[in-house]
Amino acid sequence: MNRAFSVSSNESSLTEQGPASSATEGVHLDLGCGTRPHNPYAKTKVYGVDIRPLSVP
Repeated sequence: MNRAFSVSSNESSLTEQGPASSATEGVHLDLGCGTRPHNPYAKTKVYGVDIRPLSVP
C-alpha cells in the first residue's frame, strides 16, 4: 500500500495524507546541503540541514 507522509512545521508528529496529487507537490529535505539547499525533484517546499557552521572564523 502506497502512503505519503509529511511533517508540518507546526506539528511534531507525522500525518498520513495519502498519495500526493501531483509529482511536484510536497516537501524535499536536503541533508548536508551547505548554504544552498538543492531541490532536484522540484517540490513546492525545500528545506536544508547541515551540521557545519555557515561561516568559518
